[in-house]
Amino acid sequence: MSGLRIGGIVAALFVLIGSFLPWATIDMWLGSYSANGTEGDGVITLLLGVAAGVLMGLWKRPLVIIAAVASGLAALVAVANLIDVGRSMGDLDGLADVSPGLGLILTLLAALAGVVLAVLGQAQLAKAGHAAGLSLAELNRGAALPTATLPPQPAAWQAAPAQPAGAWQAAPAQPPAPVAPAAVPPGWHPDPTGAAQLRYWDGTRWTEHVHTQAPAVPPAPPAPPTPPAPPA
Repeated sequence: MSGLRIGGIVAALFVLIGSFLPWATIDMWLGSYSANGTEGDGVITLLLGVAAGVLMGLWKRPLVIIAAVASGLAALVAVANLIDVGRSMGDLDGLADVSPGLGLILTLLAALAGVVLAVLGQAQLAKAGHAAGLSLAELNRGAALPTATLPPQPAAWQAAPAQPAGAWQAAPAQPPAPVAPAAVPPGWHPDPTGAAQLRYWDGTRWTEHVHTQAPAVPPAPPAPPTPPAPPA
């Protein structure tokens, strides 16, 4: 499994954890009070974290981009709440000390990390897909080329003038040229699912790129020699 994929899932998990932790702490002379994230906008970041983690786990190009968007929205929600905490400190005018909680900071940092990892994962998947496309084109070009050139068929045997020294002899038939197997580009291996002949491995997983090679046509057997005519 790709390190970027694992990192994206872990970042989404920390977004979930941060949503349950305190987002703001108020210290007054009567005591202190902590507000958890799920009492407010933490519910939004919780849902966005779940979506980002699932999409990163699926690890497909369109879904990874959506995971980056979900993590970015979670980061915006955390920034907005961080600004609200700063405004509350000014509104209380020293009557209470308001500070951002651990959960809010953790949610913000994890969401930003999720955006970066998702963008890097998208680039990795795009590169792997491009390499698979090039290899598939090479396979198609190799399948279109002739695998072997059939040798010319030997002409029928003709009677030769009588020779006093020996009997007629037929020349040995030429063996057919061997069929050269088509070269398989790097990354293509026998399909473990059996759905196709070859499937592309991008280094981390089996992709949806498959290829089935056309069977090689064996060369036609040479024509049997015509027996020589008896000498006159």
